[in-house]
Amino acid sequence: MTKKLNPDFYYQWHEPFESVVHFFKAALLQVGWGEDNTKEVVMDVGCGPGETTTQLILPLFPSLKKVIAIDKLHDRIALACAQNFHPAIQFSVADIEEWSTIHQWKGQITKLVSVHCFHWVRNKKIGLEIFTVF
Repeated sequence: MTKKLNPDFYYQWHEPFESVVHFFKAALLQVGWGEDNTKEVVMDVGCGPGETTTQLILPLFPSLKKVIAIDKLHDRIALACAQNFHPAIQFSVADIEEWSTIHQWKGQITKLVSVHCFHWVRNKKIGLEIFTVF
């Protein structure tokens, strides 16, 4: 049974946790993310409506090549395209547990981020194995 999540409701009430904001702005910068990023292709797994992608991830990489933001729900990607469009972001419907939906990006991803998604992955082993391929 698949639950139907309303992306409009999620977008209206979703705000990044303060700890996530701190992690992105401080911890990732301390490990060198965002320094020389003209060749960076960052994948945002479970991007939802795209707010975290545009407001947290994109500012970390101001001159990146692109962000590939994926979510397995069509409604969320449609909302992301409509409300969080940015020329450096490619929003796509894909599922991190289904290799057939993400294989086209193999060898292109330099950084992989999953802020609000990994706890939803049913098969954590497959999810982690796929993370290592990129």
